[in-house]
Amino acid sequence: MSARVKHLNGRLPSVVEDEIHRLMLVDYRIAALVLVPTAGDFSGPLKVAFSTRRFSDLTGYENAQVADRETDWLQGPETDAQALEDIRAAVVAGEEAETHLLSYTNAGDAFWVRVQAHPLKRRDGVMDGVSVFFSPAEKTRASYLSDVWSRIEAAWGDEHPQADDDRF
Repeated sequence: MSARVKHLNGRLPSVVEDEIHRLMLVDYRIAALVLVPTAGDFSGPLKVAFSTRRFSDLTGYENAQVADRETDWLQGPETDAQALEDIRAAVVAGEEAETHLLSYTNAGDAFWVRVQAHPLKRRDGVMDGVSVFFSPAEKTRASYLSDVWSRIEAAWGDEHPQADDDRF
């Protein structure tokens, strides 16, 4: 059964309510959370306003366990902090974002997940919430390390030319 909570300040904004109603129709097929800000803006913590049954199946967290909680429990020691920051920055800017993350189940088991964040905006452009969709990813530790290495090389850039010797 999906979990639904009221916003800390009372009723949820209508755009958030609409998204929850939409997700309730496919609650068993799509792993998703609907997040709302705790302090009125998106620069601070976000809390779970709704979670689907499929999210519970994927993560092992019962819906009642996630309702009205921040989402840091999905992270663990090997979760890519930069990927989390990239998603957070996109959310604060009101933009869509997508990445692959090493996430953790309720039992503490790591698993790769594709995360997509979509802002929930009113007609006037004001963002009231965020839908976050999760799908299992076929990423491996080797491909993750390859991605990290690519980022290191990109950051290193042309400022540091390759050595001419073959010692490495």
